[in-house]
Amino acid sequence: MAIELSLSVNNLTEFSIYEEASQAIRHQGKLPFVEILWDNYCHLEPNKLVEYLSSFSERIAFHIMWSRFLDRTDDEFTEFLQRLKFHVDEVQPLYISDHICTFHQGNVYVKSALEFNYENQEEVWRRVERYQNYIGRQVLLENFASMTSEGYKQVEFFQTMLTQTGCGVLFDISNARVAEYNGFTPLTDWIDLLKGMPELRCHVGGYEYNTEFNYYRDSHGDDISVQTLLDIKNVVASLDVKSICYEREHHKISHIMAQDIAKIGSLAGVH
Repeated sequence: MAIELSLSVNNLTEFSIYEEASQAIRHQGKLPFVEILWDNYCHLEPNKLVEYLSSFSERIAFHIMWSRFLDRTDDEFTEFLQRLKFHVDEVQPLYISDHICTFHQGNVYVKSALEFNYENQEEVWRRVERYQNYIGRQVLLENFASMTSEGYKQVEFFQTMLTQTGCGVLFDISNARVAEYNGFTPLTDWIDLLKGMPELRCHVGGYEYNTEFNYYRDSHGDDISVQTLLDIKNVVASLDVKSICYEREHHKISHIMAQDIAKIGSLAGVH
């Protein structure tokens, strides 16, 4: 079965860029599905959200970045879940994905996600279970593009989390490449973990090398690398991949994005 290829539509204000970039992978004018960064749409009524996205696809997936579900108080977490469930019940998204990360550095709130320390595991399991039970759906959790030694613990943590909570994985192939380039988890360890998992949902995007600090970072603003294309081929050959979603949040130029999408779409089995 062909692997569905689509893209993540980051916000309402730049629809034309995403529409132009995705022309080559539309069938009868539509994408097989469209993923949204739900955080940027959560203020809308569900019927409006569906209406606005109808030019892309009738099938919508929710990707969530700033839930901060591991950082919030119980009351704050409940408030987030109530809003999300309202949208989930009305839209019935194809999948719902989030991140294992933190926005706290000590007692300081930071605006960018940091890698979780993978400690206090029982608390994490309770949060993930509460998340899933409240919305009545499985949540897919994305792997982090490790830049610190916390990354050594990530695969083992995910392995236990899958068993303890029944959650799934949103496998970001380029994040796994970044973690390997930074000297932490080899991408093949993720492949070993994910073997046998049915209908895997994947992300792919750009990354960059920071010469000042001597590490790679997930940028979502650079072109797809030759190595990432090789990684996609390896993942597709080894795992049961259902879909690949292309992400680009910065330096969004439609013809450049279209070139990236075409390169991914040229790989065997991806359409």
